[in-house]
Amino acid sequence: MSLDGVTLAHFRILSKLGEGGMGEVYRAEDKKLGREVAIKVLPEAVASDPERLARFEREAQVLAALDHPNIAAIYSFEHADREGASPSPTSDGTQREGDPLDPQAPKPLSPHVHFLVMQLAEGETLAERVKRSALPSNQALPIALQIAEALEVAHEKGIIHRDLKPANIKITADGQIKVLDFGLAKALDPQTPDSGDQNLSLSPTLTAQMTQVGVLLGTAAYMSPEQAAGTEADQRADIWAFGTVLAEMLTGKLQFQGETVSHTLAAVLKDEPEWSSFPDDIPGPILDLVKRCLRKDPKRRLQSIGDARVLIEDYLADPDALDTASGAVDEATPPPPNRWKTILPWLVAAGLGAAFVLSIVSSDRGTTAEEPAITRFETPLAEGFSLAVVDYPALAISRDGRQVVMTAESEDGIESLFLRSLGEVTVRQLTGTENARSPFFSPDGQWIAFFTHRQLRKIQVQGGAPLTLAEVGQVRGGVWGADGFIYLTDNVQGGVSRVPENGGNLEAVSTPDAQRSERTHRWPDVLPDGSAVIFTSDTFSSTEYYDDARIEAISTTTGERRVLVEGSSMARVMGSDYLIFARAGSLYAVALDPETLETSGSPTLVLQGVSTSVASGAVHFGVSATGSLAFIPGDLDTGMREILWIDRDGVVSAMGPEPGPHLAAQLSPDNRKVAIVSGTGQNNDLWIYDLERDTMSRLTFEGSVLDPVWTPDGKHVAYSTTQERSEADVYWKIADGSMEAEPLWVAEQQGIPMSFSPDGRYLLIDRLEGTAASDIWYLDMEDRAEPIAWLATPADEYQARFSPDSRWIAYASDETGQLEVYVRPFPGPGGRWQISSGGGSEPYWSSDGREIFFRNQGVIHRVVVDSNDSFSAGRAEPLVEGGVDPPYDHTFSPAADGQRFLILKNAEVGELAPVQIVLDWSNEVERLTTSSDSNR
Repeated sequence: MSLDGVTLAHFRILSKLGEGGMGEVYRAEDKKLGREVAIKVLPEAVASDPERLARFEREAQVLAALDHPNIAAIYSFEHADREGASPSPTSDGTQREGDPLDPQAPKPLSPHVHFLVMQLAEGETLAERVKRSALPSNQALPIALQIAEALEVAHEKGIIHRDLKPANIKITADGQIKVLDFGLAKALDPQTPDSGDQNLSLSPTLTAQMTQVGVLLGTAAYMSPEQAAGTEADQRADIWAFGTVLAEMLTGKLQFQGETVSHTLAAVLKDEPEWSSFPDDIPGPILDLVKRCLRKDPKRRLQSIGDARVLIEDYLADPDALDTASGAVDEATPPPPNRWKTILPWLVAAGLGAAFVLSIVSSDRGTTAEEPAITRFETPLAEGFSLAVVDYPALAISRDGRQVVMTAESEDGIESLFLRSLGEVTVRQLTGTENARSPFFSPDGQWIAFFTHRQLRKIQVQGGAPLTLAEVGQVRGGVWGADGFIYLTDNVQGGVSRVPENGGNLEAVSTPDAQRSERTHRWPDVLPDGSAVIFTSDTFSSTEYYDDARIEAISTTTGERRVLVEGSSMARVMGSDYLIFARAGSLYAVALDPETLETSGSPTLVLQGVSTSVASGAVHFGVSATGSLAFIPGDLDTGMREILWIDRDGVVSAMGPEPGPHLAAQLSPDNRKVAIVSGTGQNNDLWIYDLERDTMSRLTFEGSVLDPVWTPDGKHVAYSTTQERSEADVYWKIADGSMEAEPLWVAEQQGIPMSFSPDGRYLLIDRLEGTAASDIWYLDMEDRAEPIAWLATPADEYQARFSPDSRWIAYASDETGQLEVYVRPFPGPGGRWQISSGGGSEPYWSSDGREIFFRNQGVIHRVVVDSNDSFSAGRAEPLVEGGVDPPYDHTFSPAADGQRFLILKNAEVGELAPVQIVLDWSNEVERLTTSSDSNR
């Protein structure tokens, strides 16, 4: 059929992208969400067959569960009235109402057009790229790695692609791979599951329209021998196709081809690739991998695509280690480089740049002949970017001191990584690191690991596509050990864990001691030999931010713990002789014996004025094994925020509360009071501000509080608190403080209140445990029995709000890889509507239910909605810019009239100085500590 200019439901067809046995594909505009999508219209053979259509829908639901950056996502399965569209002509120009799989059995056209709505993967296909030329291995292998990751995720869920080929692989502008059409071969197969014919392995392009020779040849060339023979196939068929695709990338040619489909299938069954024609520069281990993938007998073929992924990762990490005959790696320690060979490229780079500053660091009494000279210079960022100094370390320096990585944000608030390498004049942005935080180097300096929302990832310093290593929670630091593990704190309230450097499951290394009321082990570092991990330990009873925390070490083999320093935070090992740590925005040094894990001497002040985020204990500095330092000059960021009004025209006015370390603020339903959470991040109290009387009253005195939620009548405030234990529970209290706090929900998992229904009957609760996904539950306030799960998926769902009529819930979810706002009916079941596009969180309804407000990158947006009979939503529009996006909920609140908003806004701070780099800083540290010890 021709769909040019047709609107299907709320999808407007823009252009045709392609056509094959699996249907026609169109670019379309989702008029509700204001985004472009890909639409795959099902063949009439499926649409007109109720049994096949039902089976396809079941398969599509399974395929929609695939959630991976390298897999083009399936959003929904829809149908719409045909609206007068006519069927496409057959090859002889006539119209035919019938199944193209069985021309002898005509069937009437389905009254509906059935179609999949999918993620639109922009960019050229791998087929288009390979058509130009073969890819060198340093370009082909990162692509192959991403394909292998996508296949591995699908195979783990029991999903086989069955039609993997370059035409089904897109390369986006930033080098990310998107594999298309996962599992559709099975979903569209004409055989029913109970037919007894296990022909599901056949590609649909071979069972659809036998006249489409070009399409058939394109598919047949990548079919496994078992598929070509028409026998049952499993995930090893995908491994064969993977090997065929990798071989084509490396050589620029198809490995199996013929003049007809039959000749091509015969080549697959009997011919071998011309191995002698493969370029000589293809690495031996990679050529061996291709050969193992292309063994005719599936029993002798590579059995798991995960093994291919691991081999490619290992090769990319250290080509020499795998490319030697013995596989042994020379671990001999190279001689220390000449000092001038080390610093000269830095000096040249800094001298050529406009920001070169060379100085001799001296003490207050002036430089003497005995004092060592050290080289200091600064490294500014690219124009339009600024350092992203928040609750995570904003920089790291490599072990050899030759590279510095920084987290910076653009003017629109998007964070990414920038690399300053030894000898380069300017910093270089690492593509694909959007929303990165807390970066750190691999021991050899060839990789940078970093965190995004719920993921630990790594990227090569020379660039390429990032690789996902593990799912994580709300992280607090990481370090890459020489023992092949990455150590990290994957939860704000938890211990240190580790994960293999090539990815895998998290394994606990330390656990907070409940008897000591320990709350967190964070900001880990590791000794050079990986024998012990250094971390910051803090308790629930701490009161002075993290300056009353302690630095501890734990053996990675025995688990034995040892206290190194009291009253400090964020320790880093410099070489193997010194421990550098922070107190109140200054750095101190103390001698460290790595064998006994003992310190000697008294801590010595070695540097003042280092930017510090006191709420999390993050201090923005890094030291190298060679004794160099990188840091951001600055003061203590105490998280001071103002609470203000902002109207729809963007006019800001004072509200009344004094600036303070405010984390959350919510208007009462009558707009006469504000519930304010204020504190250090680990010790927060709930206050009630009376707008009419201009007074602040403290409501809570125990535990640490977050997430204030008013009851509809304004008499109570619910909140999450660590009042009784380490995990947050849900309590509420009368807003005038006349009664003690009362628990609403106490369980093994952490609970966060989100919204009361307008009649006060139900309370929505965000329920989470460790790194598991956050889910939305609701508590019946009449009996207060066990909460009921409302929405529980592998994704994170939170920040849920009832509509004014209680029929709908708006919430935030990361099911697409980034936070977006959605609406579903309550209590359900029903559909799901995406409200935001391009990111969104913290949704609120207007009091009349006609608008939804949400925040994205510091901007409050609005969406007009209609929820009277069914639900529909318009396009998201930016409304006002202002406020902050801290890692908490309740950062803005709409007034009852919908004409203005309460917002939290960071107090004005001075502009941050550029990153400072100090070479041979260990000489200065040694001088100061020696001088300090001799004066005692």
